[in-house]
Amino acid sequence: MTYNPLDELDKATKARQTLAGLLTNVKDAISTPEAAGLSLSAQVNYLSANIELLKRGVFRILLLGEMKRGKSTILNALLGEDDILPTDVTPCTALLTTIKYGKSKKVTIRLKDGNEKVISFEQFKRDYTIDLKESARLEEENTIAFPNVDEAIVEYDSDILQKGVEFIDSPGLNESIYRDPITLGHIKNCQAILFVLSAVEQFSDNEKEYLKSRLQGNGREVFFLINKWDHILSNLGRKSKDTKCVAEAETKVHNLFREVISKYLTTESKSLEIYGERVFTISARNALDTLIEKDYKGFESSGFPSFLKKLIDFLNHDRLNAELSPAVFAVRQTQIKIDAAVQEQLALLPKNIDELERIIVQVQPLLNQLGIIRDQLKSLIEKSKNTCVANTLDSFDDYTNNLINSFYDEFIPPRLKGTSEKNRKEFLDQLKNSFESYFEAKILTLLKSINLYIQNIHSQILGDIYNSILQYERISDEITRCLVGAEKVSLSRNSDNLSLSNNLNLSDISRPEMGKVGVAGGAVAGSLLGGFFMGTPIGGVIGGAIASMHLGAMAAPLVLSGFGIPFAISLIVGGILGAKQAHEDYVNGAIYQLREQIPRIAEKQRYYIEKSVSDSFSTFFSVVQQMDSDLSSRRSRLSNLLERKRQEQINLEKEQKQLEHLQQVISNLSQEIESFYTKIR
Repeated sequence: MTYNPLDELDKATKARQTLAGLLTNVKDAISTPEAAGLSLSAQVNYLSANIELLKRGVFRILLLGEMKRGKSTILNALLGEDDILPTDVTPCTALLTTIKYGKSKKVTIRLKDGNEKVISFEQFKRDYTIDLKESARLEEENTIAFPNVDEAIVEYDSDILQKGVEFIDSPGLNESIYRDPITLGHIKNCQAILFVLSAVEQFSDNEKEYLKSRLQGNGREVFFLINKWDHILSNLGRKSKDTKCVAEAETKVHNLFREVISKYLTTESKSLEIYGERVFTISARNALDTLIEKDYKGFESSGFPSFLKKLIDFLNHDRLNAELSPAVFAVRQTQIKIDAAVQEQLALLPKNIDELERIIVQVQPLLNQLGIIRDQLKSLIEKSKNTCVANTLDSFDDYTNNLINSFYDEFIPPRLKGTSEKNRKEFLDQLKNSFESYFEAKILTLLKSINLYIQNIHSQILGDIYNSILQYERISDEITRCLVGAEKVSLSRNSDNLSLSNNLNLSDISRPEMGKVGVAGGAVAGSLLGGFFMGTPIGGVIGGAIASMHLGAMAAPLVLSGFGIPFAISLIVGGILGAKQAHEDYVNGAIYQLREQIPRIAEKQRYYIEKSVSDSFSTFFSVVQQMDSDLSSRRSRLSNLLERKRQEQINLEKEQKQLEHLQQVISNLSQEIESFYTKIR
């Protein structure tokens, strides 16, 4: 095979390393003694954080799917090995398992009590897999294997892992309900999801429901892998040699999948085109076998290379750009601050002590005004957060009470077909599924209502933030005029950074024209606004910032995290099972016990709702933190300069040259980074 798509992953690894090195050069340049008087510690920390993120950067890929779909076989094929994860048992793995790079083979088991234990590969595959009989028993009893374990971390020396990719293998969609908090964390932090399906079993109701309630609208890219495609041919028997029959069978299966999958791809573009970009027919077993045997022609026919190329293209372009853009912005922001600080220092250095003291006295009220704007914005965000949390919890409590009161009228239990042990057990299994679906549907309905309310609150805060920044930049502009003694100050790259705020789509927020704001102040606004909105993959687009805070990213944790329901039902109905009650009384008793458990189940959901709503405001507070950092730097620069004047520690000509040299160094490094980033994109 002349082309190996895995080689393309080197691009991302090298890009991270190169950009981390360039950012380190910028950080070192502003950490020199010559830059000490500019009070740039906040920028040093900001750059350091971005450097560490680049150094630790990996692509995380989560595999989801029902049991027996071939997830572990797909993972083994991706890793190029046939014995990393067990593939001869059902389910393939019985734990949520993360596979990451390590110089030596080892497995870490993370227990629910917070403890960990390191075991060998052999022990992992022996002790943490289950056979067909055990799997059937657990499924029948509606329990999971190893309930005291959260997840397993497998470290292995593999080419694709060494290139900065991590995989997370889930046991099955049913099990993920029990381990939702952990699965959710992986969904939020992964770059792509591989949803594994079977060509011969098509979509199960569980798969459809999982897509609808957990994956749709969560902002993560989903690749659909229709595995066991070769089984279509083998299932045709003698007709497998009839090309027309084969084509008809494959088209029929494709249409069945397309009908469901198209709903979850996009609503904005050509669904057929996107279907071809995100849905792949593969034979994982054939891919793995031919790969191990180095039969590259056979590997090509497995459908695996086409999928792998599309996945890596996506990671190398869309996701890599999103990963690198915050670091590039950190440099842009640093240059703005350097330019402003240098020009300020160059203007103030020739002043004598009396002149400098008079200027400081003159700007002190203006600095105080910046502090007032910062404090008022913080108070406003805090008040909005508290109000939002309180109102949301009140709505949740009212909804829960109504749910309890209407439970007998709305919940439709399954039918108990008889009084035998088998009849009762079937009834309890169906009751669990019915109640779980009923409660989840009710919570989803509530969350949609909560989400609309939070969107309105967040939109109002965005307007308040924008207005606060406009006030802040006007005062900053006035301060600059006082310090520099000029109506306008030329700051390099100012227009680039202002474009971040000019591109915002705040259709419901009235704002003054940016032209009314001074250039120096505008640079501050660009810095604050840009830093706030650069958290989105596309950078600087407010729609992305809003989307990251609402239902797409918020509904999933609220729904997923609270589901201890199956455990609760097992405990409740276990007691009823042994009771010798009449047929009708038995059913009514089971329903009564479920109703009594709603407050306990709801209380757990309540905790996650409160935390999620509160956490959704954290991004807003970052603007306050940036204002605080900017104000502290301004005060520190002035006080340091005055103190050095009093100590007669200033060599005017030398410091002027040093500042101009620093400014030029940062400008050159910034241009180098911009050039590198342009080529990568």
